[in-house]
Amino acid sequence: MTISRAESIQDEAATTPQTWLGLDVHKHRWLFPTAGLLTTFVRGAATFTFSLLILPLEKEFGWTRAETVTAFSVYAFVVALGLFLGGIIVDRFGPKLPIIVGTLLVGVAHLLLSSVNSTLSLVLSYGVTLALGVALTSAAATFALAARWYPMPTERGLAIGVSVMGIGIGGLIAVPLWQYGFEHIGWRKTVVITGAVYVLVLAFVGSVARFPPQDADATPKSGDFNLQEAVLTRRFWTIVLMLFLTVIGGMLIVSQVFPMFSEAIESPTALTATIAATGVVVQAVCNSLARPFWGWFSGWMGLRTAQAMCGLSMSIGLVILATADADSYAAASFGFFPLFGIGLVGLGLGGSVALAAVATAESFGTSFFARTFGLVMLLGSGLAGFLGPWIGAFLRQRTGDYDVALLLGAGLALLSCILAALMLPGKGEEKLEGEW
Repeated sequence: MTISRAESIQDEAATTPQTWLGLDVHKHRWLFPTAGLLTTFVRGAATFTFSLLILPLEKEFGWTRAETVTAFSVYAFVVALGLFLGGIIVDRFGPKLPIIVGTLLVGVAHLLLSSVNSTLSLVLSYGVTLALGVALTSAAATFALAARWYPMPTERGLAIGVSVMGIGIGGLIAVPLWQYGFEHIGWRKTVVITGAVYVLVLAFVGSVARFPPQDADATPKSGDFNLQEAVLTRRFWTIVLMLFLTVIGGMLIVSQVFPMFSEAIESPTALTATIAATGVVVQAVCNSLARPFWGWFSGWMGLRTAQAMCGLSMSIGLVILATADADSYAAASFGFFPLFGIGLVGLGLGGSVALAAVATAESFGTSFFARTFGLVMLLGSGLAGFLGPWIGAFLRQRTGDYDVALLLGAGLALLSCILAALMLPGKGEEKLEGEW
């Protein structure tokens, strides 16, 4: 990672050195995007592996798709709510407290999830407890740390992108491990082992996380917007709406990609499960790579161009999935056409979250960033994450497939492109000086 050091950080380092295991953290600021990456690794793994649980749960308990997916809809909304609440805590008390609480919740959640026997227990364990855990740790160790340790606009986008790219990496690593665990030790034992690993990773993150000394006293910087001021701007609601329009179709895919691929093949073969799992992995990889890529791209070409292209990627990917026939999912083609669509969806979904963070920091400053971006995530990603999976499952039950839901998501993503072109400023004009 090649991110230059800002003079303000260097000057502060000279007078107030901070260390972690003997390392001068001012000279090794890469520790903080890395801590964010590990935190989002846990969050991404928890998110992407849910689609693997759908078929085993439906087989064991006889639940409908809408009943099972309700837990993911609740999860997506509670994660966004937790990011907002966690952001308030982070801005006021620093990153340590939410990381400790979040880590404990993640561990408890996996113990509860391993003993699920009803849709209510699934919602409470996965949809509420786990969601709050990953949200609190993410609020403390991702966007807020990267934005504060990398204050220069030319470096902030890349730092934030690296910090959140762990979401895709988590899916890439956890999905095949879960598939193996399900086959050899069962899904319940796999969940327990997973929870123990996550707790260890987050404990390491907690030892690293801290704010720069100049930000530790939470003194607002001149020109930065507080939450109330940000909410009264057109820019805030533009960011929220673009995030919602882009994310809603993407969260449909994340929640149900494994059963979507599995059920699309009319005559399943031995490769069916492998192709379906590959769909989850491709989505995760592209989601991961999109975050630093779009963060870097926004610094090069500006937010307006980056957001428009990000939404276009989502729209095209969803159209590809809606128009793919059963043969294109089959073993003969190894699902290349729909996998390409899944990849474009991943690029759009990962980029939309990273760009929303960059837009929030660039527009309103970093003094109140955690709570402001938390509200952006709650209103944009939270609502989209709640509605997208449920709409997909509902329309599938009514129509027999996901095509209508996919085309709806594609249209909304295309609308986000138009909104970006009309409402976002050009490169170098992102910082608001005052509005309304």
